[in-house]
Amino acid sequence: MENLKTIITCDNPFIAEVIKQTLAENDISSMVIDQTITGVNGGYGPFPGYAIRVFEKDEARAKDIADDIMANR
Repeated sequence: MENLKTIITCDNPFIAEVIKQTLAENDISSMVIDQTITGVNGGYGPFPGYAIRVFEKDEARAKDIADDIMANR
């Protein structure tokens, strides 16, 4: 089983979904974890938000895509 990696944590659920959709358009599977509603994944901590996770093999390419979206939002 392949490990999941968090590539970015967003403070806005809409931006998280835009990143997820763009990753899908680039054939990268991802998931959004809402860390604001659960303490299990670090919610209510110093940086709660919407974490985007991808398979480890896609981490570098996914991070580049996410960083580009964040820089141009």
